[in-house]
Amino acid sequence: MAAYILTNKHGCYIGYDKESNKYIKVHKRANSHMFDSRTKAKNVLNNSLAKELRNIYHVFEVDEDDFKSFVKSKSKNTHGKSPAEVKRNTKIADERYKNLNDQLSNVDKEICDLNHYIEFNQLDLYRAWNAFSMLQERLRKRRRIKDGLYVVSNTAGDDIDADTIAGLVDRCAHNKGRKYTPRVLKELFC
Repeated sequence: MAAYILTNKHGCYIGYDKESNKYIKVHKRANSHMFDSRTKAKNVLNNSLAKELRNIYHVFEVDEDDFKSFVKSKSKNTHGKSPAEVKRNTKIADERYKNLNDQLSNVDKEICDLNHYIEFNQLDLYRAWNAFSMLQERLRKRRRIKDGLYVVSNTAGDDIDADTIAGLVDRCAHNKGRKYTPRVLKELFC
């Protein structure tokens, strides 16, 4: 029997939070909300999600029995791992996440310093080029750190599954061909 979920096809899904009585973004397929009809899924997509999510998410058909057995298999918390191993893996992921957050904070401060340096100084060609190079280097470093945070946040814990890995592979493939769509200064990207 067919069932439907909402996904962006990059490892994110729409789940239902009973406490807040709202549909929310989740990163695990096992936490996604399953709809029994395409119409209900489309109604939620068009009426219950934030506007910025409506263009990203799509209705995706899944086999209900496969989905239920997948969710049931995910309810076993340790997947054959000892509690000590699960705790150790979680601790390592938490430390890595904290480390990346600290790096991101430092890079943001460096970017702020460079922006103020450019704003408040009259720069000759050489200094302007140096400032540009330093700013570009830090912006690229910031992007790498944010990509690392995405990976750590989606692989933390003990419930890494095929969907998580597929989402990360899709994200990495998307990152290689990433292009920016300007919001205002469209003439810069001709």
